[in-house]
Amino acid sequence: MRTLVSRTPGGQVLAPRDSLARGLVITARPRQWIKNGLVLAAPLAAEVLHHRTVLERVAIAFLALCMAASGTYFVNDVTDIDSDRTHPTKRNRPVAAGTVPVGLALTVGIGLLVLALGTATALGFAFVGVVATYIALTVSYSTWLKMIPVVDIAAVASGFLLRAIAGAVAVPVAVSPAFLLVASFGALFVVVGKRHGDQLALDVDAAPYRATLAAYTPEFTSQLVAASLTATLVCYAMWAFNTDLGESGVPWVACSMLPLTVGMLRATQLVVRGEGVDPERMLADPGLLIAAGVMVAMLIAGLYIW
Repeated sequence: MRTLVSRTPGGQVLAPRDSLARGLVITARPRQWIKNGLVLAAPLAAEVLHHRTVLERVAIAFLALCMAASGTYFVNDVTDIDSDRTHPTKRNRPVAAGTVPVGLALTVGIGLLVLALGTATALGFAFVGVVATYIALTVSYSTWLKMIPVVDIAAVASGFLLRAIAGAVAVPVAVSPAFLLVASFGALFVVVGKRHGDQLALDVDAAPYRATLAAYTPEFTSQLVAASLTATLVCYAMWAFNTDLGESGVPWVACSMLPLTVGMLRATQLVVRGEGVDPERMLADPGLLIAAGVMVAMLIAGLYIW
């Protein structure tokens, strides 16, 4: 049976019409929802994550942030449609490829943003404010901030920080300045690692698909990686070494500094090789998984068991 296809103005073959549903799922980027797991950080550090009501509120916060993130991805892909069509891989995104019509993408995106804000009301107006700020920041990034060097990195890192703050506001629990600094510099490490990978992937004989990338060099992004790595470790040490020892007297939380350091050094090794361009895939690295597992086990031991 003959399969009907359509083409872009440039002649690119598009997916069949029956792939619309799959295109919508791809555009929503469910794989990116792992970032919203940061809502667990503040309740975990505050030693309240074992309470049922806290888990319920964190689950609602996670759902609201997932809808907000997916909604902004739809808006972003509409905004970036022209530049995405010049990118070697992003031109295959459903909106850029024509699988998902622009009008439908905008409708779904705005609908998800409204649902996100509606869901956020279950946790109070403070949490609605955090979600609204996240949406405003992300949309501003898609339409404007991504064109300003260095500010574009800070904007994306701020999105990670807002996720951590969202977890604290949702419960709610107080967070220390050291906690916020760890979240800030850790987010910066992830973002500059991605930018470093973008730089290494650029074709030196062709203009960058986004003009902002031309403002960066691998040497500059390497320095940013080193600076954010150091700042994250120093700030984590500030938080960990000021945590109570607990009844056992064993400094489990302070000891978690070791697996964190090993994990971040492994992450830096991957980033230097350019693998930071896809942070979600990088998280599947066995070395990172082991380091993260040991670190979480020590935190649970120090904060909840002994």
